[in-house]
Amino acid sequence: MHPQGAEVWLALAAGALLVVAALVSWCRR
Repeated sequence: MHPQGAEVWLALAAGALLVVAALVSWCRR
């Protein structure tokens, strides 16, 4: 694995969490 692999996965996970949170908050209004 590349040294930056962990950072990339963390960024993807954070982005996915933001998208999910936005979808949930939008669907529940």
